[in-house]
Amino acid sequence: MVRELFRLPYRQLEGLARSIMQCLGLDLPVPDYTTLAKRAARLGAALKVR
Repeated sequence: MVRELFRLPYRQLEGLARSIMQCLGLDLPVPDYTTLAKRAARLGAALKVR
């Protein structure tokens, strides 16, 4: 959903998520871009971007 909102490729989405976690001081794992792409493909949800 965030990817579609900002029209980011998966690599940039991964970097954005890592930056957000770092800024918030959270030590949470962020999946790499290949995992994000595979999960998005399996999800099969289509979002309309205005």
